[in-house]
Amino acid sequence: MTIQEVVEKYKAEGHNFIEEDYRDIVEVIRQNRLDFEIPNSNYSHFLYLTELMFQGTSKNICMLNGMRTGCDWLDVLQGSLTGAIERIKNNGGSLRAIFVGESDAPQSIVDLHDKFRDTVQFITATATKPIKHFIACDNHMLRDEELHKPITPEMDSREIKATVYLDNPAETRIVIEKFDTFWNYLQKQP
Repeated sequence: MTIQEVVEKYKAEGHNFIEEDYRDIVEVIRQNRLDFEIPNSNYSHFLYLTELMFQGTSKNICMLNGMRTGCDWLDVLQGSLTGAIERIKNNGGSLRAIFVGESDAPQSIVDLHDKFRDTVQFITATATKPIKHFIACDNHMLRDEELHKPITPEMDSREIKATVYLDNPAETRIVIEKFDTFWNYLQKQP
């Protein structure tokens, strides 16, 4: 299945088209707050696990993302992301995002910034070599992606892989410290 096919299926069916056994295992891990690695072996897992992370977020999100795909995953997960931002705003937190390799941030994040100006912040940047993408939520949830070539709608969805933790403060803290270093450096750039 291609990235575009996954996006269309997820928009139409939500996570219901993802393997039931996989969803059951993830739910046991989530409900029991187990510190287990969850394999994210394709783009549908990415959408599902990221949506779960957003649904459980109420304090902060740090994300470092790459090139636009023509399949803006932020649009696909707009409802759960907006819900997370509303909870974050109510708790005095923030969503900070770095978009690497783009001259302009995705329109969806610009729109969220306009709506939640004091809560949603973003920076665009370039990199001289590929950089790992990640999403960290509430200081204990982490999606740490493997390096991959720039995503296109025609790409095989199995090329997107990551390790996900729904409750691992130690691993999440390490990634947030890296994010803070990038963020602080980029804020000083012209």
